[in-house]
Amino acid sequence: MIKTKELVFVSHPFAKDPKKNFDRVNKICSDLLDFDNVVPVSPLHLFSMYDKDGDREEILRYCKYMIKGVDLVIFYIYNERFSSGQLFELDVATKEGVRVKCVYVGDADGD
Repeated sequence: MIKTKELVFVSHPFAKDPKKNFDRVNKICSDLLDFDNVVPVSPLHLFSMYDKDGDREEILRYCKYMIKGVDLVIFYIYNERFSSGQLFELDVATKEGVRVKCVYVGDADGD
């Protein structure tokens, strides 16, 4: 079977400014949809109904399963550092042999 679409996991900081970071990921996913062969996978969208702090460990477990099933993880990095959640996602992607791409965005609120 020939795969025509790539699942792309969008790894982005969230905790320090949830509203701003959610809006940023909306824009990122919208931009990714411009590529015919990309389906963005956004944990910020999938789990926005969860309590930010109380459900963090459960959300990270779900992210682990999602990363195992994607073709690529794109990390959006602010202030030249990964957030704590992104470090977890990077570890999973590396162990699972999933392709990784880093986009260095510049200064902004991160984790």
